[in-house]
Parts: sequence; structure tokens; C-alpha cells
Amino acid sequence: MFDLKKIITASICAATVVVLSACGDNNSEAQPKRADVEEVTESGTSLLDSAKEAGSGALESAKEAGSEVLDSAKEAGEDALEAGSDALESAKEAGSEAVDSVKEKSGDLMDSAKEQADAAKEKAKAMMSDEG
Repeated sequence: MFDLKKIITASICAATVVVLSACGDNNSEAQPKRADVEEVTESGTSLLDSAKEAGSGALESAKEAGSEVLDSAKEAGEDALEAGSDALESAKEAGSEAVDSVKEKSGDLMDSAKEQADAAKEKAKAMMSDEG
């Protein structure tokens, strides 16, 4: 990218060199008046000031645009975090329900197994008492 400040500075320098070259000419008609030199200098300074203002305006616009992009990214991140948090909460609830269901079913199975073991024990006792 071009450096506008350097380009303007070079233009001012070039204009100054032209004026000074004319001053060095021995021909009295070619010598610029002091007012001409001041006019060139003021014109160059004005150009530099205008470029500086334009650069400041562009920088401010870029800052504002960057701030808007940053705000949008922050909002999108917060939305994604909230959605992720909601999904995590749903997964946690589903996992909790699954664990509760497993506990309930395994409890039922354990109760059934205990009942069958007790019944088998009673049968075994009954068989032993019949034999003996």
C-alpha cells in the first residue's frame, strides 16, 4: 500500500527544489519572489494537512468498523456459548434420566433375582426336609 504521507512530503520537496533551482538561476526574471516561495510552501503544507485529516477520518472509520465487527463476533460467540450450554444441559438431563432408568431396571432385576434365589432356597430346603 502507498504511504500517502511520504508521497505528499516528496511532492512538497520537489516543489521546493523547483523554486530553489529558479532562485539559483542568474537570470533575474527567473528568480521567484518571496511570496511565490511562501505560496508553494503553504500550498504543500495545506496539502499535507488535508491528507492528514483524510487519513485520520479513514482511521476512525476503520476503528468503528473494527469495533462493529468485534461486537458482532462477541455476540456470535455468546450465542454459540449459550447454545452449547443449552445442549450440554439437555445432554446432562438425558444422561441423568438414563442413569435413573438403569438404576430402576437394575433394581427391579435385582429384586427379581433375589426372589428367585429365595424361592430356589426354599425349594432346596423343602427337598432336603422331604429326603431326610
